[in-house]
Order: sequence, then C-alpha cells, then structure tokens
Amino acid sequence: MLPAVSGSIAATLAGCSSSGQLPFLAGAPPPIAANSGAALPAPKPFAYVGDQASSFIAVFDSEGKAIRRITRGLRNPAGILVDRDHDLWVANQGDSNVLEFARGATKPMLTLPDGASNAPSDVAMCRDGTIFVANIVGGIAKYVGRKHHAAGSLAYGSAAFTNVTCDDSANVFATAVVGTSGTVVVFPHGQQYGAHSLPIFSSKTLGGIKADRAGNIVVSDAAGHVTEYTEQGYPTGVTIATPDRWVDIALDDSGKLLLAGDQTKNAGVTVTFPGGKTRGVYKAKFSRVLGVAFDS
Repeated sequence: MLPAVSGSIAATLAGCSSSGQLPFLAGAPPPIAANSGAALPAPKPFAYVGDQASSFIAVFDSEGKAIRRITRGLRNPAGILVDRDHDLWVANQGDSNVLEFARGATKPMLTLPDGASNAPSDVAMCRDGTIFVANIVGGIAKYVGRKHHAAGSLAYGSAAFTNVTCDDSANVFATAVVGTSGTVVVFPHGQQYGAHSLPIFSSKTLGGIKADRAGNIVVSDAAGHVTEYTEQGYPTGVTIATPDRWVDIALDDSGKLLLAGDQTKNAGVTVTFPGGKTRGVYKAKFSRVLGVAFDS
C-alpha cells in the first residue's frame, strides 16, 4: 500500500495458410521437426502485470497464458517498465528502490536505491538511457548510466508524483497530486528549468501516463477514462471510457494495443487503441493489480 502522506495529498495472427496451419512470423525460428528430440523454445514474454499487495509480477505470453511469476526482491511493487533491451524495471515501493531484471530472469541484476524516505511509484527511461523514478515523497529521481546514486532530482512544489513517462525528445511528463487536484507536470528535456503544470486537472487521482507514437500523451484517471492529450495538455478527441478503475497503462510498440492494470477486475486488460475494444484479459490470482508493461 502507499504510505500515508500528510497534508491534502490523499492518495493475428489473422487466418491460416492453405494447408490449414498458422503462418510463421517473419524472423521467427523454423519449426522443430516432430520427434526430433529438440527442446521447444521457452515462450517469450508479452505482457507483465504486477500485484502490489501480494508482491509479485506475473509474466504472460502472447496467448495470455501465465508463464512465470517474479517474486525475488519484490516488496509492494508499483509501476513497471520494459526497456529497448527487453529488461524489466520495477519501482519497488516497499523497499524504496528500483530493480532491473534481465528478460526471462527471476532475480534482479541491478538495484538502484531511491532514498530511505521516498516511495517510488513508477519508472521511465528516455532514449538516451536516462532513468526517471516518480516518488510519492521526494520528487522525481534522475539516474544516468545505471549508476547507483541519483544524479539529481526534479520537483514541482510539494507535488506527489504517481506515474512518469518520457517522449522521443526527452521531455518528461508525470501525473501528480498538487494540493487537492490531479494534474500533469512536464519537465522540458528532463530538466528542472521550465517545469510547469499542463491544463489537465481532475478532482480524482490521475494514474498511468504514456507518450504515444503520434507525439501525444495518454493519461488514465480514477473516474474511468483514458484520454489522449497533446503535449501542451489539450484533448485530441481520443477517449476510452471504462466503468473500471484503470490505475496504470502501457502501449505496445505498434501503438495499437493498450494494456491497463484494472483494479476493479483485478486483472490486466488489453484493448485496441484508440478504439477501446477488449482484446484480452490477464488473470493470475491477483490481490491488488497495479503496474503493467508490454514486452513487444
């Protein structure tokens, strides 16, 4: 659970071949002959869904089957990220650190300390490898080159930051609670200078935020919407309405699939973007779903 905060901050394959078999994807390894004795390759991760209350991250393949569970080193994991090398990053809130797992690993290979009093809630990585960690307490920590100590931090008054993303120009956007309102704060080129709040306001907490392929930002809110905004904070007209509480979101590499951490159903849910048509549900006896990420 999130720590108590004083003041006013409250918390396809389409079709078959003529032989009736599924076509092989370009670049995929050739099929293994029957009875050859060769081991089948392990299924590749496709989606990660974290459980904050039970301290695990479930890994799913492209068919929606749970293929493994990560628990080593995790205590109340929050936001998660998969980088361009397919490594998994976890904002490990219970231990105030950030963990990096190699693809397929269940033991972290790197730990970044985040300050004893901080509460890491999400992690983002820019194209140059700079890592930004959003904190409920302590602003946004900045790590350069996987060094074990933060190179600095970003702040916006007494804002409590919940989720963070980085666009292709290294601009950092974060959902935050400022006073009693949810809003989005931007740090141009990942710097403190010029930080400002966008004209995005909510009486309820804003959740996940991701930069999309169109050069906009996509934001979820506790009221049951996922909305696309320009980077200046104006709605583009794209909105997905849901009766459920989506707390975190992720977009796949194509930009056409959105994955949400659904706390109403306690599951991960994929929908088309921007259409919002449900494509899959990921279940693994979750207690409190939070962070989500694609490995695509």
